[in-house]
Amino acid sequence: MWKCWLTTVPPGVELKPHVHENHEQIYYIVKGSGTISVGEEKAKVKEGDCIYLPTDTPHGFTNDGKEEVEIFCVGANIFRPYMSKSVREKLKKAEQTK
Repeated sequence: MWKCWLTTVPPGVELKPHVHENHEQIYYIVKGSGTISVGEEKAKVKEGDCIYLPTDTPHGFTNDGKEEVEIFCVGANIFRPYMSKSVREKLKKAEQTK
């Protein structure tokens, strides 16, 4: 299932790093600029940038600018009925040790 929403981040506000299990996202920066973290990477982003956020990967955003940031978010749940929770946990653990 796909979901879309608009997030507004005021100046000086941080969206703390968090993880979504079996849920990937795309952020499109509509207005403003800031710093995004995806996994161990950090990058400056600005209006017009598009960022892919893989499932099960920590990500966060900081508005370190002087104006509010608008982010158009698209999220999709990854449907994995063929995998039990224990199999998903083993795969996740294996990916983390890479």
